[in-house]
Formats: sequence, C-alpha cells, structure tokens
Amino acid sequence: MNQNVVQIQYQTGKESNQPYWTPKIEIIYVVQGTLRLGIEKNLIHVYEEEIYIIDRGLSHYFLNSTNTEYIIVKIDISGFDNFLTVQEKTRIIDAFEITEKHSINWPQKLQNIFRQQILNLYEIEENNANFKSIEILRHISILILIVTEQLPKTKIAAHKINKSTLINKEMITKIEQIYDYINNYYYEEIRIEDAAKILNLSPNYFSRFFKKQVGISFHQFLNEYRINQAKFLLSEEILPMTEIAEKSGFSSSKTFHRVFKKYEGISPLKYQKIIIEKK
Repeated sequence: MNQNVVQIQYQTGKESNQPYWTPKIEIIYVVQGTLRLGIEKNLIHVYEEEIYIIDRGLSHYFLNSTNTEYIIVKIDISGFDNFLTVQEKTRIIDAFEITEKHSINWPQKLQNIFRQQILNLYEIEENNANFKSIEILRHISILILIVTEQLPKTKIAAHKINKSTLINKEMITKIEQIYDYINNYYYEEIRIEDAAKILNLSPNYFSRFFKKQVGISFHQFLNEYRINQAKFLLSEEILPMTEIAEKSGFSSSKTFHRVFKKYEGISPLKYQKIIIEKK
C-alpha cells in the first residue's frame, strides 16, 4: 500500500498548525490533555480519550494546546482503487459526510473499539510490524466499516467538494495545485487570472471549473481561507488589527473588518475576546 494512502502520526500540542486543506479524511484521537481544533467557522475542544473525525475538503487548524498529545490517522479514499469500486468509494465518502464526528455522541462500546483500532495502527506504524501494509489495511477496513455501518448519523453535512472529485486522483491533484498556490501566496494579491494559469485554463473556464469541483466560487473560497488565517492569528497572538489584516492577505483593515463580519457575524475584536475567554 502506498504510504500516502494511509498516514499515522503522533503529535503534541506544543506547536500551532496554520489552516490547511486536504482531500484526506483525518481521524484524531486525543491521548492526553485537550486539543483545540479549528474547523471552518467552529472552534472545537476535544478532550482526553475522545475521537474526532475531520471530513475531507475542510479547512482546519490546530491551536497551541499545552500538555496535549494526539494521534492522527489520515486516509485518502481515492487511493483505494485496487480494493474498492467507484460505488463503494462513494458510499464511504457519503458515510463519513453524515457521521457524527465527535465520539461523545457515539455509544461507549463503539468508542472503545474505534480507539483500540487507532492504537493498533499506531503500534504497527511505530514497530514496523511484519506484513505492515496488510495489517494497516485490516485495521483501516475495520474503522471504515464501523463508520459506514454502525456510527450514529447527523443531518448536518459540512462538505462542499464534489464527490466525484474526491474519488478522482487526477482531479484532486488539480485542486491541490490551486490550494497549494493559495497556501503559499494568500497574503499577497491573488487574481483569478493567476490561479487559472496554473492549470493552463482561461479565467472564465477556471471559474466554472473551480465552482463545480469545490462547490463555491474561487473568490469566496479565497475569502474564507483568509478569514481562517485571521481566526488562527486572533486565537494565538495579540496583534494590532492592521497587522492581522495584512498577515491574512487583506488589502486594508477596513476590508478585513467588513469581510470578517460578513462571514462570522461578529467583528474580529469581538471574536478574539470570545476566544480568550474560552482559554
């Protein structure tokens, strides 16, 4: 199995992680402490022994969480071409989309089983076990079956990305190229013409392509990405709003304030006060 299809990492909460996008499903298990996790507009606290599933295609970030350790299991469903049919991959994506993401909403028995599978995966990864790829595939299959067959569902679906995109490796590569470009240059002026050039498309065709694949316009996505960068900075540092605006890619503090309030419903300063009170 390609190591990029499934990745298992042990992390500490000592360092923050800026907002990023991935086509992979991420499963977080907090071994110790409390993890502060930002997903789109939400700031979530995941406590010791709890599990949280981050659906693919969502901008998210990890905030500094003292004395916290956690395991991340990343799964790329598009990499299972040799094992799954298109229909099966679509069914798995659908299941993760509507599954209750936080383990506090799961039956205790399923929490225990899920937690043990994650620990097994970490042990296999650390000890470089015999038949490592087969063992990883076995435990990942159990996790996927629990999600598709047993975990409770929610009516709230967060994802925007077109399902056909998420099971198409070529399409994911194209979207990742655009996301990498935004990630590297979001603090500078970004024109749609510049993004279109990356895929050798005309601006008009690129606009239609991006909205079809991602679910929102390029302009809206860029604004949301910059807002998430701003929220990360507002949660981590006490800086002048002009500096927050500049570091997030907004042309002025006035534009930053207007766009932030449009998307979040409150001013940046009010948001920061709420976050500080929750710490």
